[in-house]
Amino acid sequence: MLEALARAIATASGAEFWTASGVAGAAAGAILWHAWRALAHKRLIEDTPTSRLRAAAQGYVELVGTARVFDGDPIIAPLTGRHCCWYRYSIERCERARAGRDRTRWQRIEGAESSHLFMLDDDSGRCAIDPEGATITPSLSQVWFGRTRVPPRPGAARRRAWWASLVVGGEYRYREELIEIGAPIYALGFFRTHGGAATPADTSGDVGAHLREWKADRAALLARFDANRDGEIDAAEWALARQQALDEVLHQRASGPGGPPAVDMLSRPPAGDRPFLVAARHEGELIDRHGRVAATGIAFGTATLVVLAWAMATRIGGGV
Repeated sequence: MLEALARAIATASGAEFWTASGVAGAAAGAILWHAWRALAHKRLIEDTPTSRLRAAAQGYVELVGTARVFDGDPIIAPLTGRHCCWYRYSIERCERARAGRDRTRWQRIEGAESSHLFMLDDDSGRCAIDPEGATITPSLSQVWFGRTRVPPRPGAARRRAWWASLVVGGEYRYREELIEIGAPIYALGFFRTHGGAATPADTSGDVGAHLREWKADRAALLARFDANRDGEIDAAEWALARQQALDEVLHQRASGPGGPPAVDMLSRPPAGDRPFLVAARHEGELIDRHGRVAATGIAFGTATLVVLAWAMATRIGGGV
């Protein structure tokens, strides 16, 4: 068998051989890159300690909890109508083109991904998750087929064999991925508290309002801040006025009703050099999954490179 393959390689045209070699090399590179990425994620998950929301530091953290939704409008998956925390879906149409032989391909005609905030609850606190830019592993993935663009429910569609889509014209394929309410959540991303005492108050507007009010009554302003009694407010006296205005604003805020409550948020790291992972899996499952992906990718990528090197040596050597 190897002798026959060596002859085929040696006698193939230059265009055919080098095109096939380029495709094989690109495929091997892509496989090894994905394997390296999975391995890097596996090590990062293993090495990052889990934080509790009650004591989580601001910055890059690992959180583990349960997926919940906020009060208000529900998040509804477009194809199945299920209530969920997050969804991604696509609708594809099977297209056929005759070019010497029948060929089929799936053309995406519709699709979207949820951008709604949902919640991670770890019993010590609650944190909003902004899914934009995250690498998401769903808790449920479904693929089914139908005859119309509007999908049937998955249960009824599954009674038909998957290969029916290749036999009957105008078939559609539907994909939907969900993070279900109550699913376990592992998240690795940038944690920040918005509002509340964690965020410095913007006092500039209130300070300016105080100063404008004082300037409207010039006599009172001079009596209060004209220390040298020259009838003018110089730079040092104006600085004192600004400081007293700031002190009054801060005192009013401290003695008055509180500001907006603090909201904890997990999102994509601002620097972009660290991954943002959200997985509806337990941490151990996620580590095992990334390990399997890395091991499989390294094996297949290395094997592809070995075969490619043998093929090129055979080609350069002239055959058997």
